Amino acid sequence: MRGYAGLVQRRRVWIAGLAALVLASLVGAAIATNGRSNVARKVTLAGTNIARLSRTDVRHKVEALDSNLRGAKIKVSAPKNSFTITLEELGGRIDIDKTVESALNVGHSGNPIGRLWSGFKSLFVKRPAHIEVDVDPGKVREAVTKHDPGPASAVKEPSLSLKDGVFVAVRGERGTGIDPDDVADALPDAIRRGLPLRISVPRGSVPPQYSLTDAEALARQANKLGKLSLRVTAADKTETIESGMLATWIDALPTPEALLLGVSGARAEKDLAKLFAGVGASVVQTKYGINSEGQVVVTPGQTGTACCDAPQVETLLTQAIRNPPTRPVVLPLRTTEPAITAADVAAFGIKEVIGTFTTRHPCCAPRVSNIHRIADMVRGQVIRPKSRLSINGHVGPRTTAKGFVVDHVIEDGKFAEAVGGGISQFATTTFNAAFFAGLDVPEYQSHGIYISRYPYGREATLNYPHPDLILANNTPYGVLVWPTYTGTTLTVTLYSTKYATGTQTGQTQGKRGVCTVVSTERTRTYPDGTKKTDKFRATYRPQEGINCDGSGTPVTTTTRPKSTTTTGAAPTTAAPPPPTTTTTTM
Repeated sequence: MRGYAGLVQRRRVWIAGLAALVLASLVGAAIATNGRSNVARKVTLAGTNIARLSRTDVRHKVEALDSNLRGAKIKVSAPKNSFTITLEELGGRIDIDKTVESALNVGHSGNPIGRLWSGFKSLFVKRPAHIEVDVDPGKVREAVTKHDPGPASAVKEPSLSLKDGVFVAVRGERGTGIDPDDVADALPDAIRRGLPLRISVPRGSVPPQYSLTDAEALARQANKLGKLSLRVTAADKTETIESGMLATWIDALPTPEALLLGVSGARAEKDLAKLFAGVGASVVQTKYGINSEGQVVVTPGQTGTACCDAPQVETLLTQAIRNPPTRPVVLPLRTTEPAITAADVAAFGIKEVIGTFTTRHPCCAPRVSNIHRIADMVRGQVIRPKSRLSINGHVGPRTTAKGFVVDHVIEDGKFAEAVGGGISQFATTTFNAAFFAGLDVPEYQSHGIYISRYPYGREATLNYPHPDLILANNTPYGVLVWPTYTGTTLTVTLYSTKYATGTQTGQTQGKRGVCTVVSTERTRTYPDGTKKTDKFRATYRPQEGINCDGSGTPVTTTTRPKSTTTTGAAPTTAAPPPPTTTTTTM
């Protein structure tokens, strides 16, 4: 028994010794971390060891971390899409003073037991310092709205509406996408984790930044303005903005900090442009031409000035309604650029023929005047890369005021006469130039009756507003449309940088009732050698007055024009069959 008692006694001594050792370690750790002039041991900052550093050294570390992180990229991931942006653009930064204090407080703050426990843990594990982060919610909202690739729809902030002379608040509307508040909430933790910076957020409904209550407060302010009018000057002209017009410009303007009462520059811009029409210097448009040697010649445009710069109008007039001035508000003019700038000219690469086609016609008929008129109106038009040219959209209705005259058309499957008759020769010539240039033709329609002067199954007609002829520029270059004519010919030439070539590689016929449906195959060859085919469709009635379902009355005598020959040189969904009631030019 004495042996057993001795064993127990020795264990007690051993346990007491261990406890004393642990206590000594805890006290030693606490003593080692006593005072806040130096960082405690095993303390890290964003994964970097800062143990034992002085306050000055810690500050240098935090400043360096802040500098490195500001330019660092942060990936914001959400369902279906993500984007990468710099931390500085998102409005995130380290609060240097608070982070320095946080690092020095590790092991030095809290109750004595907590400090002892922290000191004991430092024998075995690292202790990360808390990084204090400042986030600018306004910058986060601006950046997320700008960079979110979607799917997303815009948030509508609350606004003001004028009803019977009284301002009322209009509730904002939710959008969809990445909620900027979710990004702002996740940003501090992302920074504390260190590089690489990553944020994962949901995609869903996004609320307006401001409430209906905010807008209602502004409506009360607006209604106190009364019959305020302002005098404004642009260049050397002064006008009075009467209270009725000014009231239509007033709105709730969302800023990153608050919803403010002010003048909407976008609302004011159109009215000011009318009031100050003619003020400033007119812009000179860039012009393309073809010289006698068939080379493309560009005459550069020049910038102009006009009333008025919308952002500055918003700022100046917003200040004016808050503190009405005694003198006219001077509104700066805005710079107006040519539709085609010098940078566009360089990028468009318009330098060589990519497609051309010629059709012939007898001289001197009224229709020739119409052909020449529409050719003059379209000549020089440039189709930007990935853009379209609608012939109807550019020319508009054909009227005598525009120089068009009466000639033949096809109406309800019968030959008739109308202003602008004959311009389908221009449509067919342009259609074929685009066909061989490899351009897309998203809208076109053939004649309802085949006319022998046109290529069988490969022709187009026009009427306003439909059928239209639309050319789509599917190339990375600009395309110049350049029609020319003589007394008996019309040629449409397209200039650009050669990209795709089109060739007719097949043609088939089928039936739609009693009509003939002609399908023409085109093969396009691209720069990398890739070949793609598409098809164009034409539907022809068997004769005048007969519809595809066999109804109607045949016409035995007509004013059908004489046939002539057509020559050509070497997109696009097929147009629907012509309706049973339509008018088209010839």
